[in-house]
Amino acid sequence: MTSFKSIAVFGATGDLGPFLVNALLESKSFSTIRVLTRSESFKEKPETFNDLKARGVQVAALDLSNEDAVVEALQGIDAVVSSISGSVITNQLVWVKAAARAGVKRFIPSEFGINSQKAIGPVFEKKRSVQEEIVKNGLEYTLLFVSLFADETLIPLFGFDIKKGTARLVGDSSVPLTLTYRKDIASFIVEILKNPSVSRNKALQVKSLQTSFDEIIERFKALGTPLKVSRLTVAEAQEVIDANPGTVESFYTMLFIKAAQGYMYFDTVDNGLFPNVKPSGLDVAVQEAIETAKQG
Repeated sequence: MTSFKSIAVFGATGDLGPFLVNALLESKSFSTIRVLTRSESFKEKPETFNDLKARGVQVAALDLSNEDAVVEALQGIDAVVSSISGSVITNQLVWVKAAARAGVKRFIPSEFGINSQKAIGPVFEKKRSVQEEIVKNGLEYTLLFVSLFADETLIPLFGFDIKKGTARLVGDSSVPLTLTYRKDIASFIVEILKNPSVSRNKALQVKSLQTSFDEIIERFKALGTPLKVSRLTVAEAQEVIDANPGTVESFYTMLFIKAAQGYMYFDTVDNGLFPNVKPSGLDVAVQEAIETAKQG
């Protein structure tokens, strides 16, 4: 097969999903783009889904926990891309079984972070359980690891409060760091779907850029927005997590610890498989953060 032609997307209105749907539409390479969403989500966001319909996207609103209903919604689909959040990652177990029953060829699960085959922690164990279910059901797969979203790193939740002119770093901020823009991730996925053989049953690491938090601080200074830096040790950051279990703050602090420990750096990447993807550089994220702060 030279290209998958009919694509289904779970999580189309989440953090990554809109970038993915836009890229699929703009590529003009797919005969069918179908979004599967919860019936409740459709009722909550009718304008969003009606806009997708107007752009030529098929929208199926259903009970996503009902395997038979998902089987029906996946009829005629070549490949599934899931871009749901980590909090509901095991919902994919039902979708994998449904995809196999519906005759789907490939399932691209929701990874799009650090390498779950190497990382330790509950969310990564859940991701590995989905990977195992894909293999068990005889589906092809592609695992795409991207480290951190470049365009969601320089934000207050990650310690960068550009409006206040401050940055809070954790541990060794000279540790190398891999970042990938969501628009670039979507482009990589489109290339995977257009050229299935290149990525069949592979775990791939891709990037937009390699940097460090020290370099990021220097880029803000070079672009006329110096930041006052405060620092936490890894032990102090862990205390923040322990004091705020299950919160957004603790989640982002955990990511900062992982970065300080080197988990957010890919020493090898597979960008060479996708020469048509031209990633953006660091200054795009820095300038965007500066402009957002001015507008806010």
